[in-house]
Amino acid sequence: MTTESAQEIGVTIYGQNSTSASVLKVYRQDWFDDDFGFTIEAVSDGNPAHAQYWLKLTGYWSPRAGDYLLTAEDQGEKPHILVEFGYFEKSIKAIEAGTFELHMIDYKERSLTGRFEFPVELDDAEFDIESWEFDVAAGT
Repeated sequence: MTTESAQEIGVTIYGQNSTSASVLKVYRQDWFDDDFGFTIEAVSDGNPAHAQYWLKLTGYWSPRAGDYLLTAEDQGEKPHILVEFGYFEKSIKAIEAGTFELHMIDYKERSLTGRFEFPVELDDAEFDIESWEFDVAAGT
């Protein structure tokens, strides 16, 4: 089931020469049948002076609260989280290292809380992305 929501995910972006905060607005949530998983997509505001960031969080095989290592390796049929990040409609990367802490997930209410951090390289620049705490819930 797809739901629309105006939730936000705050991130801190650590670059080689600067640190900035950004707010990513959740514009799409898909919660799979039988509590199998979820997909959440968020994008930063369209400011002509800055690139728009895009984030996609996908949970497979019924992830539950706990710590997950972000990896490019095939996880088979065990619960795992896939994170994709990049510039909206341009340079998107599947995240191959980092951590994702899923603090709470409620499939019935379509909500989750957690935090994540990971390194990413975009257009030959290296960044560390961090969200200390986020809370996403489907709109009613």
